Amino acid sequence: MAFVAAVAPRVDPSGLDRPLELCHGRRSTRGMSESASLPAELPRLPRSAVAAIVATAAAGRSRHRHSRGNYRCRIAMRQSMGQERELDPRMAALKAQQEEMRKRVAKKKAQKKKAAGDGRPAEPPLPWRLASHPSAPGQWYYHNEETGETRWEAPEAEAPEADVAAAWRRVEHASQPGQFYYYNEATGETTWDAPAGFEDVVDEEDKQKEESVVKEESKKEDEVVKDALKEEDEKQKEEKDLKDVLEEEKQKEEEVVKDVVEEEKQKEEEVVKDVLEEKQKEEEVVKDVVEEEKQKEEEVVKAVVVKPGKNAGAAARLLRGESPIAPVEEEPLPAADMAIAMKPVDEEALKQQSEDSEERLKILMDVAAKRRAMLQERRKVMKGLLKKTASGLTKDDLVINKRGKIVSKKKSEQGKKRYANFLAVWVQAVKDARSKLNVKGFAAIGGRTQEGQELYETAKDLYEKTKSSA
Repeated sequence: MAFVAAVAPRVDPSGLDRPLELCHGRRSTRGMSESASLPAELPRLPRSAVAAIVATAAAGRSRHRHSRGNYRCRIAMRQSMGQERELDPRMAALKAQQEEMRKRVAKKKAQKKKAAGDGRPAEPPLPWRLASHPSAPGQWYYHNEETGETRWEAPEAEAPEADVAAAWRRVEHASQPGQFYYYNEATGETTWDAPAGFEDVVDEEDKQKEESVVKEESKKEDEVVKDALKEEDEKQKEEKDLKDVLEEEKQKEEEVVKDVVEEEKQKEEEVVKDVLEEKQKEEEVVKDVVEEEKQKEEEVVKAVVVKPGKNAGAAARLLRGESPIAPVEEEPLPAADMAIAMKPVDEEALKQQSEDSEERLKILMDVAAKRRAMLQERRKVMKGLLKKTASGLTKDDLVINKRGKIVSKKKSEQGKKRYANFLAVWVQAVKDARSKLNVKGFAAIGGRTQEGQELYETAKDLYEKTKSSA
């Protein structure tokens, strides 16, 4: 098997990382029992840290090595050991002094009790303590302050196990990239499975790789989010600028329309004023003429002497202020006409007829109001006050005909086409017939008179000739 350069595992040379292996419960199952003493390096840690290590080792046997609780345990222990390393020289000296003092005190107590003859055994190694049985005086048992374990036999201090993980290296396979195996530098042993105590190093490296990948991905996502926010800000800015431009254009259009409307209104007011002045002048002239004629008539009446016997005609009656029509004696009506006249009036029929006439009048008034509204709306569109009518006609769709009315351009063109295709030839034929027969004034075409019949026949012949030639 070909070997490549091995990657050194992250192991603390002082042996402080070894308690981390206890978090998985592997060291306790292989080389230590619940009643075994801890390695020699452990007294350097605080008692709370050592108690947490042993309790976690005892409770973590049934857990999976990759569980979240074990991972948190490793992190907490590394943090506590990192804090311990910062104060290592002073703490080590202080603890050594305390241990020495404790040994001296325990030794003196043992000597005193031995001299007293109480049969007290020798003090056990830490974290074990010697305690007297409360219900059996003279009997002694051993109590572990960190794990809470009790036993009758005196515990023995075990030598610290050799760092197994320090000799192993994780190596990538030469012919299978991405595949790793484990090589022991001390014994030359190789294996595909991670050796005991080496899983933490591998897990930590994998964790670091995963964290680095997550950080890169989060960094890329932050950049993408920043770019998206930047684009959105630019888009909002563009929309705001466009909105401002549209508002300015709208304001300008409103100002132009307002100016145009005011100008047209002023022109209309001036025209109305001129018309009223002309009308007032005409009324004054008519009034003067009427007064002059009245004065002349009065003078004529005064000059004429009315004689009852001679001036009995219409003029005399007019001069006397009477009706010019001579009074005529009324003849009595025939009996049949008198019967019709004396016939009683049907009030219900009259009432129904009046109601019908009122309904017809309302219909005509509604039609007239709608037509006036339509014409008024078209005038506003032509002036530019409205964009379009209710039917959708704009200013380009409307036109003023020769009679001065605003009509639809499309309908006007259709009417002109129909007139040119059907009526124009007949009208021209009637004109030619009137000039040919030398007809002056009104003359009915056809009818009962001979002149009308001749006019119709002549116009019809001319119409047929024009049609056949076309």
